[in-house]
Amino acid sequence: MTQPAHRQNKYAALKKQTAGKTAVFLAVLILFIPCAASGFGLGVAPMTTEIEAKAGSFYRRTVKVGNGGRKNLQVSIGTADWKMDKNGELVLMEPGAMPYSGASWLNFSPANLMLKPGETKQVIIDIQVPRKNEGPGDYRAALLIKTLLPPDLSQFNVKGVWNLYEIASLFYIIINPVKPDTRIISASVQESDQEGPNILMEFENKGSRHDRLRGEIRFMGSDRETKEVLTVTDVVVLDNHNLHRRFSIKKQLEALPPGTFSIKADLVNSRGSRITGFPDTITIKKETGNTNLKP
Repeated sequence: MTQPAHRQNKYAALKKQTAGKTAVFLAVLILFIPCAASGFGLGVAPMTTEIEAKAGSFYRRTVKVGNGGRKNLQVSIGTADWKMDKNGELVLMEPGAMPYSGASWLNFSPANLMLKPGETKQVIIDIQVPRKNEGPGDYRAALLIKTLLPPDLSQFNVKGVWNLYEIASLFYIIINPVKPDTRIISASVQESDQEGPNILMEFENKGSRHDRLRGEIRFMGSDRETKEVLTVTDVVVLDNHNLHRRFSIKKQLEALPPGTFSIKADLVNSRGSRITGFPDTITIKKETGNTNLKP
């Protein structure tokens, strides 16, 4: 079971439950991907599913849920709406919260799983697209897989604290005709104390369908030859959405010799069309033993 990169939601809630005179504290920390170092390994595949759907049609898909840890996991399953914030972080919401919610279209079985260490089981998802809906659009839903971890597997060194972990398999249910309309509206080279030099780009998708971008960011010498390349893969820009994305260029700058270089982006969308809007005048100047950035 593939374990994607670790990501944490932006909030943690502390709930207090009282039974008689006994108070039990439950710290709820929502994590979308497990930390293998803790001995906990809840995984899901695929992470995303895309369906080109028609009104009134039925579709069946499967999602695999696996336990890569060393202890049994009791897992519960549910649905949610989802979106991404401007930095590309996943935001989960109650089913039906979004205008183009597909959460109510998902029926799944089973609703609970017991996973032994190393065990993988399947969840069957039936998608029934209503005959009457909001019309063409990029509908979304999330299948949530949740488990409670005891204190010995907690990331907090607090006695008696349990943690709720979640991972999400994301669904795009696309009812045509829809299409993306993505462009780059800003780009700049910046320095970051934590990440080092990077290119900050803002994408805007005015279309009615999400877009997936790929391509290259090339570092060109004064002779117009490509000296270094940064490969860009699977940048997702949701419909009617702006996305800020940082691309680290530390490795490329370290490999470049001293000199002045121009940076050019050659990106295409999911339909193979070139993305426009990247400035033609971004340059960097690297001196011996030092890297200076200038717009």
